[in-house]
Amino acid sequence: MNGTVLRALFIDAYQQVLDNWVFRILVALVFGTVAFSFAVGASPDSISILWLRYPYAELGFEANMLPGEARRELLQGLQSLFIDNVVGTFGLLGCLAATSFFVPQMLERGAADTLFSKPVSRTALLTARYAAGLLFVGILAVALVGGLFLGLKLRWGLEGTDLLWSAPVLVYRYAIVYSATVLIGVLTRSSVAALLGSFLFLGFNGCVHGAWEFREFTVNARSQMEASARAAETRAEERRTKKNEQTTADAAAEPEAEAVVVAPQPEPDPVEDAQAPAEAVDTEPESPPDEGLSFMRGLWKAVTVAHFVLPKPGEAPRIVELLTDGDPDVADARKRAEFDAKNAERVAKGFRPRSPPNPPPGDFRLRWGGPWPRNAYVSIATSLGFALAVFLAAAWRLSRIRF
Repeated sequence: MNGTVLRALFIDAYQQVLDNWVFRILVALVFGTVAFSFAVGASPDSISILWLRYPYAELGFEANMLPGEARRELLQGLQSLFIDNVVGTFGLLGCLAATSFFVPQMLERGAADTLFSKPVSRTALLTARYAAGLLFVGILAVALVGGLFLGLKLRWGLEGTDLLWSAPVLVYRYAIVYSATVLIGVLTRSSVAALLGSFLFLGFNGCVHGAWEFREFTVNARSQMEASARAAETRAEERRTKKNEQTTADAAAEPEAEAVVVAPQPEPDPVEDAQAPAEAVDTEPESPPDEGLSFMRGLWKAVTVAHFVLPKPGEAPRIVELLTDGDPDVADARKRAEFDAKNAERVAKGFRPRSPPNPPPGDFRLRWGGPWPRNAYVSIATSLGFALAVFLAAAWRLSRIRF
């Protein structure tokens, strides 16, 4: 394939993106979101919406906050909202809705006859449609994240560049899920089926990973409870041992007591014992093994296998945290040191110290060198490997279709 063919395919993908009305609607939504970030601002003591100002005390913030602390917490909440919801979930669903027809439209009778008559392989044409979707998302992600970054930096005093990672995160998540959209589009040749199939796949994928994390959480919680119970039992046993030793020492120190005469007890009468009614014997049959428990074990094994086979687009924000904050343990120690320093500053200024935040119920964060269930390399490799395998399956199926 020469440069002329590549240039023609790129121009075709670019024009397909620009001619999409959904793309234009999403561009309008992007500009509206960016305009909102410029319209709302925050100062150390209040929030401003255009020309209106609202002090933090009227918005329910605590009175013992240091100057600028309320703005910093609001800014962190906004960044999390944009990364996880606006750019992550809703942005991904919107982009899938706007690009689900790319492949089915190419496979329509008239369009397929025209395209496949050209001296270009079907795999190259499918790759061009896939690249068109990536281009579509890339343009929107750069415009949205770049505009939000400028608005928050100018109006909120944003520090750092963590928000800019939202653009590659959106493209990464879209590239994984869109491979399934391409395969469904090739199999069904229907835009509606491709869109619904993408949403169902995304929901099923999230349920599998959520069920696996819930199981891990319950196993960890049960292990912690058992460890706490064993520790309590060990402490109780140590107390009993010390008490017995103290009792023995006290008894040895006291004078010998007078001998106590024990009256002889009458021997039991064998005749009366024979006439006594026999105690009831438990003759209930043993219960069969619980089939529901074995079924649940098999189900959890299937969920575990599916968790490591299916892609993990939901872990993209955790990868961003790993890239920006570094090792989670080091980041936790740094945040705790900053919290303690701010509490010391509150006490020095006569404010009431704040309670430390509660730790999360389960640590599901990724690590570069951690065990493979929490390894970031495993997450990236399995996700990209799944996307590549699904795309190759779509290319193989397209090569077998006869028009």
